[in-house]
Amino acid sequence: MTNLDDLKQVAKDTFETISDFSSETLKLAEDKAKTLARRAKLTANITKHRTVIRRKHIDIGIAYYKLFKDAPDESLKESCEAITASLQQIAAMEKELEEIRNRAYAGSKAGCSDSSDEADCCCEDEAQEDPGCCEGDTKEDACCGDETATEECCENSAEEEKPKSKAKS
Repeated sequence: MTNLDDLKQVAKDTFETISDFSSETLKLAEDKAKTLARRAKLTANITKHRTVIRRKHIDIGIAYYKLFKDAPDESLKESCEAITASLQQIAAMEKELEEIRNRAYAGSKAGCSDSSDEADCCCEDEAQEDPGCCEGDTKEDACCGDETATEECCENSAEEEKPKSKAKS
């Protein structure tokens, strides 16, 4: 029975070794998971605070620009001038964009849109009621002033306008 007792003892020792190893591995894995979770939490908090700082820097910069854009500190003069120049360029581009929108609106009001038929290109009734409706004084000017108008359209509108003028007289 000694062999059986020896075998039992070897099995018991092996099991204890495996158990100790598993416990140690589990403890190491637990510690590693805790460390990784803490690192992730700290990284997220750092990012959060950096975002707050970045936003506050922007707020400070905006406030400084509003207060001192006309007489900035020498170290910030170039930045303030660049902002002012960009704001002026934006204003000019917005004005141009508004003009384009207004022309598109006037063109669509006049029936002079890109998708319209050439025969429908001109203002007709609107040009007679409101000569400036298509940015022209007459139906012909309105039609010919439209970038989508063709020469044929302008000729047609000139021919159409003559009989209507006689009818009014």
